[in-house]
Amino acid sequence: MPFNELRGFAREIFLEKKIEELVAIYRASKKRLLRQINLMDLTDYQKARTEYLLAQINAEIISLNQVVRDWAKKAGAHAYYAGLDLSQDRIRALNVSRYVNYDAVIHKSAINVLVDSMTIDFLTANQSIKRNITNIIKMTQQKLIEDKQISKMLAEGMIEGQTRRQISGRLAEEFKKRIDDERLITINGKNYLPEAYSRMVTRARFMEASNTASVNSALQYGIDLVQVSVHSGSCDLCDPFQGKIFSVSGTNPDFPVLEERPPYHPNCRHVLLPVTKEYLTAKGLYRNSSRFSLSSKSVDTFKDFESELKYV
Repeated sequence: MPFNELRGFAREIFLEKKIEELVAIYRASKKRLLRQINLMDLTDYQKARTEYLLAQINAEIISLNQVVRDWAKKAGAHAYYAGLDLSQDRIRALNVSRYVNYDAVIHKSAINVLVDSMTIDFLTANQSIKRNITNIIKMTQQKLIEDKQISKMLAEGMIEGQTRRQISGRLAEEFKKRIDDERLITINGKNYLPEAYSRMVTRARFMEASNTASVNSALQYGIDLVQVSVHSGSCDLCDPFQGKIFSVSGTNPDFPVLEERPPYHPNCRHVLLPVTKEYLTAKGLYRNSSRFSLSSKSVDTFKDFESELKYV
């Protein structure tokens, strides 16, 4: 079924499948890199051999770059439109409009920015993979060169046939173990496994897309207020934001300006949803909601808010 025909949980499931699709892309690329290494005779440390292996690694990264570019173009748009779906449901409930124009310029521009950001994330990660594997190859070759005993035996032709293949196999196995154990992506001083990094970054970008879509749809229909969703079992980082209402423009005297948007941490599930002063007033929630959004010693977290103001 086409993505534009999916709704609600069906879209969430679809986006989770897109995340796992990207994880599979990185897993397959890693296997191909190891296959190239397995084809090499690592006991032969000639410069030409090393350069050939590095060229194969470079070709794999170029191919990976193109695949993730294509993936980001489709997946980024899907994530943004999923956010528009949530916003559309809220805007209808607020009686602001029955229809959200998905083709508005503000949305097209936002999708392009999102796709560019996702692509840069993964191209940077891919370059890190290339750099780290290259360093491992060079260090392994250097180790061989410095092994005087093996070097001498190779030079004198004392290692031949099965013995040579055994040594090659042992070195290849040691090299493979180093590749498997290495967290091949290094970003901001932290090391990540490619599969874990691709999953973490994609989920964060998908949530960013959803929240950007919500803010943009609010602006599209002249709504200045957005509210952070409420989840049971929220973590300490998210708890202070749950249920709070913010002003996108910062011009509303009763609510603080929206400075920090979710996701508030990796794998955060909180989203922003449009809300209006008229809706809050009609429900008798405006005064309490504005009090909750301002700094207060008595009402600082959602748990305080729920307890003191009986708000669900």
